[in-house]
Amino acid sequence: MFFSGEEAGLVGSHYFVTHPYLKLNKIKFVLNVDIMGAADKGITVVNATAHESHFNQLVEINTEKKYLAEIKKRGPTANSDHHFFAEAGVPAFFIYSMGSVTNYHDIYDTAENTPLNQFDEVQQLLIDFVAGL
Repeated sequence: MFFSGEEAGLVGSHYFVTHPYLKLNKIKFVLNVDIMGAADKGITVVNATAHESHFNQLVEINTEKKYLAEIKKRGPTANSDHHFFAEAGVPAFFIYSMGSVTNYHDIYDTAENTPLNQFDEVQQLLIDFVAGL
């Protein structure tokens, strides 16, 4: 699903969690993928410390398939659409890239300046992860 209103206070995801179209306990896992300009240095996984076994699954897949240079662990934050799901008890990760793109939310944040390095590898890692849930 796609949400709007993140910059305005996570409005869309908050509305969904407080007015769900389906029971939240039916959601196996939320993968919030944002800030994915270039993952040439890997990815960071927010909520990794809250869901260690799932984080370890991601790392194991990556180690076996050698998709990305690094998968960095980070604790919970309330800075993106995963937050309200996590607060409601739905396992959730917020995944963002680490790499050559540093111009997020400024005048240089354009398609021309977003190479999407390692995007296919991130996608395949997440497909493999979801297949194992």
